[in-house]
Amino acid sequence: MKKKSLLLLCIFLFILSENETKAQETNGAYDTIHIYGKGNKKKYSVEGSTIGYIELAGYNPAIVHKLAKFGGDLVGESLTSLTGIGFGGTRDVEFVYPGHIKTSMPDYNWQMNIYCDGSITTERNRVKNSDGSHSVETTEQRYYYWERGTRGIIIENGDTISRYQIISYPHSDSIASEYIRIVTSRENENGYSLLNPVWKYVLYGEFRGKECAILFNSSENIIYNVEDDELKSIMVTNNYSTRYKKKDQIEIKLLAQENSDKNQENDILRMAMFGQFLLFITP
Repeated sequence: MKKKSLLLLCIFLFILSENETKAQETNGAYDTIHIYGKGNKKKYSVEGSTIGYIELAGYNPAIVHKLAKFGGDLVGESLTSLTGIGFGGTRDVEFVYPGHIKTSMPDYNWQMNIYCDGSITTERNRVKNSDGSHSVETTEQRYYYWERGTRGIIIENGDTISRYQIISYPHSDSIASEYIRIVTSRENENGYSLLNPVWKYVLYGEFRGKECAILFNSSENIIYNVEDDELKSIMVTNNYSTRYKKKDQIEIKLLAQENSDKNQENDILRMAMFGQFLLFITP
């Protein structure tokens, strides 16, 4: 009798779980787009969209602006070479991540420049070479200050279609907190309750003339895309695919708001994958 009761309880919990999942997918009228990747490679095949594949690139930041420093690098190197005393210093800089989304349809490629304040600390030491001469050895350490707020743009076919900022500590920002409230409310309407969410970042700004936001809940590995207070997409980022035998095959499930306009659907897909790009560069 106990075994039978336990079996009925398990069946009931399974049905309840299935209903909750289905409610999240259908109450908000979402289409499902499947995105497949392999390990740490940043190229993904796409099913359920007119875009056949998406490739993410541009993760290595470059220096775009240096503030003046007394003496300059040449003076510091000369003094080290002459005296043997290490001369270095710290310089405030601005970094840019030259992000790109490349797709199977070139007209839908995006350039995503993300600007972040930072600094470079340089150390110089006089070292003795094998032939008895001396030279200067230089080491460099980079620091990225995401907590100061990061900003960026999206360019499509030469036109700037989005300007935004990224907040790493969103609860201290009133606009980011409002987008968190919107996502929580919309998920509740979809029949899904967020349990102890941890918001790693919130991006907000404008996209094609509309207010937009991308949020990442790291406790459940979900990326949300909001536009004009509407929850446009929900993307679960950490699923390993059952379609392939290899363990490093990854399936990303994107629930995109139903839309007969394919251009808008492709925007939703690319904004979600922009959120995926941010996962690789944000601290």
